[in-house]
Amino acid sequence: QTQPFYQTGLRLLVNQETDMKKMSDLCDQTIASRADTGEEALSGFLTESDQWRIAMRTKKETLSVRRFSKVYAASAVVLPLILFSAVALAGCGAKEEPEKKEVVRPDYIVGAEADNAPYYSVDEEGNESGLYVDLMESLAKNTVCTWEFQTMSAAESIAADGEDCDVFLGTMEPPAGNLSEYVQTQPFYQTGLSLLVKQGTGMKKMSDLRDQNIASRADTGEEAFAGYLAAKYDGETIGFQNGTEAMGDLTGGYASAVVMDAGNAAVRMQADPELQIVKTSEKYFSRHCLSASAARGIPEELTTALAQMQADGTLTALLRQYGLG
Repeated sequence: QTQPFYQTGLRLLVNQETDMKKMSDLCDQTIASRADTGEEALSGFLTESDQWRIAMRTKKETLSVRRFSKVYAASAVVLPLILFSAVALAGCGAKEEPEKKEVVRPDYIVGAEADNAPYYSVDEEGNESGLYVDLMESLAKNTVCTWEFQTMSAAESIAADGEDCDVFLGTMEPPAGNLSEYVQTQPFYQTGLSLLVKQGTGMKKMSDLRDQNIASRADTGEEAFAGYLAAKYDGETIGFQNGTEAMGDLTGGYASAVVMDAGNAAVRMQADPELQIVKTSEKYFSRHCLSASAARGIPEELTTALAQMQADGTLTALLRQYGLG
């Protein structure tokens, strides 16, 4: 990094409708900040200095990303004291801006979770790969449509009311109260859900889950299975926006187990030999399909092309290519 060309303080902001008036009121509260910035360092200091906790968790209650706007409003957020226009415009002359090229929007923006191998991932050079990529390429050939992926999780897509993409490709399970607000295709692939733990932690059988934290991705079948296990063994569930964050809670030692799509679990076990599967559910499943808000609907040409792929064996061949089936 260069030496800072500008430096400013950090301010702790709270909602006026709360009773947050002094620093001691932060006890047992959630503090939000931007990751990998000085703001995160300050929020971490405030947490560690008085043994408060910054985490996506709460005791005896399921915490999902759908409630984060409420959590943030009720607690505090660290933001920089910076007037962007003053910094951005300081020293700028009246230079002519280069002519901007018109960006042509593809026919469909497809939402898909990042770092979600073997289904969707992007390497350091920006190359996309996975089952979802090949599936969309096959659908595009049959429909002569254009598309591009936009990374988001199922929870993020639901939080945005499906407005950030035309369709979501993945394992979305809308909340019970929101089922009528979404439409989905029949699953083009379905797999079991695996309970992953770290070796050497004493988690060897299902009864070891008693009074433990179980992490999962919010608004997926994984969250439903985690909820079932928590209820059965008097544990707690922790819902995260994506699989990477859920796995990080396990490897960080906060959660004792994480529920994952069996395909994701196999890939992560290859990368981390300390992971092991305690059980794969025969009751709960991860259902891969196209989803969209009911107001928007799923384009008929996509549903027709997907049905054709299922009928002519193209989809089966594609799944076998990835060792799925």
